[in-house]
Amino acid sequence: MLSEDIYICRDKDDNLAIETAIKGHAEFLVTRDDDIKFDKEVSSFLLRYGITVISLSKFIAIIDKS
Repeated sequence: MLSEDIYICRDKDDNLAIETAIKGHAEFLVTRDDDIKFDKEVSSFLLRYGITVISLSKFIAIIDKS
């Protein structure tokens, strides 16, 4: 269950996506959302949880290499 305790982005939906990644112990947060991808504060925050923000194209490239 999400607590909606994270307020790092201006968009509430982005905060929910971030909380979901954290609670789901994600390795990556794959997104096309520029607000998430290019916000250094968000990236640093997620790295504390071992989560890397990555674009869809970069994620597909990682999968293709596997």
